[in-house]
Formats: sequence, C-alpha cells, structure tokens
Amino acid sequence: MSRLEEFLRVPDALISFKTTFFREPYLMSSYYLLMDRYLLEHERVRVGSIASSDGKEAYSLSMIHLLLPKHMYEIHGFDINPAGIKTAREGCYTMTRTFDDLLRGLSYVSIKQPELDATRDELLSFFSKQQAHDTFTIPSCITRPCTFHVMDVMDVPKTEGYDAIMCQNFVYHFKKEGMLCILEKLAGMIKPGGVLVLDAWYPPENEYHARFNEDYFEVMRKTRLFSQKNVRVLSDFSPHK
Repeated sequence: MSRLEEFLRVPDALISFKTTFFREPYLMSSYYLLMDRYLLEHERVRVGSIASSDGKEAYSLSMIHLLLPKHMYEIHGFDINPAGIKTAREGCYTMTRTFDDLLRGLSYVSIKQPELDATRDELLSFFSKQQAHDTFTIPSCITRPCTFHVMDVMDVPKTEGYDAIMCQNFVYHFKKEGMLCILEKLAGMIKPGGVLVLDAWYPPENEYHARFNEDYFEVMRKTRLFSQKNVRVLSDFSPHK
C-alpha cells in the first residue's frame, strides 16, 4: 500500500470514539508532574489534544491544569470527526463507565499530591451530585479554556505554538512512513523544551500490536526531531525519557 493510500484509508479507522477520561492515568500523572516543573518558568501555556475524539481527553487535561498551580492555559482539540467535535463542544456525556473513569482518573492523578485535595474534592463533589441523572455535564470552569476544531492534524498550521501536546491512540494506526509524518508534524507544532505525550506501549498480544511496537521503536530511534528541541516525550517505552 502506498503512503497516499494509507492516509486515505486511515480516517475511517480513527473515527471510533474509543476514548475515556484520563486514558492511561499513569501518563496523565506524569504529565502533571512535568507541567508542575514547566510552570516554574511559564505563566501561560497552550496545549494541543490530537485526535481528541469527543473531548474527554481535552477535558481531562483541563482538570489537570486546574489542579496545577494557578496559571493561564488554553487547550485546543483537533479531530476529523464532526460528530465527535459536536459532542466535545456540548460537554455532555452518558452516565456509564465514562463517569467512573473520570472519578477514578481524577483521584489517581492527584493521590500523591496532598496539596491538591481541596481542588480535587471540589471537582469530585460537583460530579458526584450528578450521579442520579442519565447524563452529566462538564462544568464551565473546565470547558471554558477548551476549543475544538474539525481538522486533520496534518492541516494544523505550522507554528511552534504549543507548550504541550497529547497524542494518544493515534500514531499506531500508521505504518513507519505515516508515523514519521505525524511525528514531524508534532515536532513542528511544539515549543523547544515542551512536553509531548504519545501512545502507550501495547502488549504484543497480536500481530497488529507487535508490528506497532517494532515500527514505533524504529522510528523513534532514527529521528532526533524531539531531542534536538529538548522536548520531553512521555510514553511508557520512549527512548527519549
């Protein structure tokens, strides 16, 4: 399959809505710790959520930034699926396992930071009051800093405008050439010294995941896109840790 054919087929595979609040919570927790240090030298940050689906990832990031020391922040979510972006902009979700993921993830991220108890408990209290309903709505203090765009990541304007980028459940859909294109794009979007969160490692339980692990390792070893810019890359098998 040519690179063009691969890029033409990938969008259908990516429109899946398979996302949760605080996906890979250990990476979210590591993100919190890195941004806590990053904010010692920055008063305002811009964050990108790539393939943000229906907004759960962007809102998880917004909650993390509320837990961090007071600062100005904005979060931009990008996805090619108009239906997903519509849900993200509405910020209303069905009361299913999604709600449990939110509560569990919020507690996980802040469990080792006692100073976060007050803010965390305030958020948990807000969400807990909605448990009697069929749906729950994300409060404005979380949604206000978030903007969502119906846009392919490859069409995002080339500018080093992002202090942090989260790109989970996306890169592994591509073969090596596609992975490299995506990583080159992200490298052009993120500021020197920024934070990048990528796909987590998948146990090689099938040929698909085994191929992803092998290709991803190879691409990351060959490129110095991020180390040259002193970008901290977070994934549980990143060679740039």
